[in-house]
Amino acid sequence: PSGYLDGKDSIGNSGGTLANDSISSINLVSGSAVTDVNFGELPPAKLGDRVWIDANANGKQDALEANAAGVTVELYASVAGLATGSALASTTTNSYGNYEFAGLAAGSYIVKFITPTGFLLSAANLGGDDSQDSDAAAAGTTSTYTLTYGQNDPTVDAGLFKPASITGTVFVDANNNGILDAGETRLPNVTITLTGTDGAGNSVTRTVTTAPDGTYTFDNLVPGSYTVSEAQPSGYLDGKDSIGNSGGTLANDSISSINLVSGSAVTDVNFGEL
Repeated sequence: PSGYLDGKDSIGNSGGTLANDSISSINLVSGSAVTDVNFGELPPAKLGDRVWIDANANGKQDALEANAAGVTVELYASVAGLATGSALASTTTNSYGNYEFAGLAAGSYIVKFITPTGFLLSAANLGGDDSQDSDAAAAGTTSTYTLTYGQNDPTVDAGLFKPASITGTVFVDANNNGILDAGETRLPNVTITLTGTDGAGNSVTRTVTTAPDGTYTFDNLVPGSYTVSEAQPSGYLDGKDSIGNSGGTLANDSISSINLVSGSAVTDVNFGEL
């Protein structure tokens, strides 16, 4: 019957021959009363849920975070905790970011989310609510889900985000207007430090030195809250600095509270010298 998986059948007291959904060679004689020729069916299991854009990369489905449509999701058999063999099924998320694998037999499964180009997966299993967190490791695979017949697990989710970046320049601000004007000298080999906390709660510290043209870049950043600081270069007096389009808070040789979200491209966080 539609909506069920094939179960075990029974020949009862017929003495017949059992095959799939069939009992043959039931030989009746006068007065035969054959009973319990039964056909068993099994309710299928299913699992799935949602892929979303985790704007702040905190691994939790926050209000107003966007759906991720068109993401490929694959289902594998789990053997000893590993995705084994070819995919049992493949689907793509709908406009709501939802997907589902239905009609499953009882067993152990692993889900794999195929990360779209330009995105990274959020950290897994944060926040203590499995219905709202991201379940995929960096490689896109989940842990094992063991289902019984008829079970529905609607908690298998994945968060995606685009890495962010911060760029700027250290320069000699000849007219001390705090703006990088054409022709002003740019300073190489100046130490710039990024500190802060990413959306998953991890402490971050990175250090670069400015290139020959005075520029620096912090790329592939996880969304979070950051501070960019300059080590005052020898032989120069402190000039005016700029927050660029960061929305951060300006202090001496430091811009703090730079709050990055998925795909942020912060530019012109500049440090002027005299």
